[in-house]
Amino acid sequence: MKISRQKAIEIGMRFITTHLANTYEEIQMAGLVRLEKKAISHLDLIVLPTDAATFLARTDILFIRGDVRQSQYAAYWTSVRRFIIYEELHIDIHLADKHNWGFKMWYHTDRYVGADSALRTLTVPPSPYTLLNDNIFMGDKKVSIPDERAMFVLIGKQYMFPRNRMMTDYDTGIIPMSPETAVYVENTVPVQTSMF
Repeated sequence: MKISRQKAIEIGMRFITTHLANTYEEIQMAGLVRLEKKAISHLDLIVLPTDAATFLARTDILFIRGDVRQSQYAAYWTSVRRFIIYEELHIDIHLADKHNWGFKMWYHTDRYVGADSALRTLTVPPSPYTLLNDNIFMGDKKVSIPDERAMFVLIGKQYMFPRNRMMTDYDTGIIPMSPETAVYVENTVPVQTSMF
């Protein structure tokens, strides 16, 4: 069932303020809401929890009390995501850390407009990059993608506001960042986005 974008935002905000207070450092709506689609089938929430175990325990308690239901995608009830139904809205909750926040914001918005194509291009050999558990790696080093602009730098594309993104934006022009200029979590600093 689809509902209006405005109603999805209202239900999402009610869920956040009523049930998630004091469990996160940052939370943002992603997906179809960010793409400004008029009809929304579900809401993606990207969450930087203050403590992941506490956050997940809170969502488990909400389920046990009956405040939320598991969606039909119960297999995605994992240590980094929860797929729930709150009121009539499917909400996909994706936990992030400060080094994959940008990847998760980008992917869980742009998967509706071609992000999978961009990821295949970024990670197909002989590219040095791989994708594992919602993190981009080069060898055993996790690439730090602290914001969405850093993800655009990594794939060699100019940043676009979500409302302007289309499926064809990822058909061509994906030029992975040279491994020599990528920045990693271990022993380095995050990808620089000051050029924008």
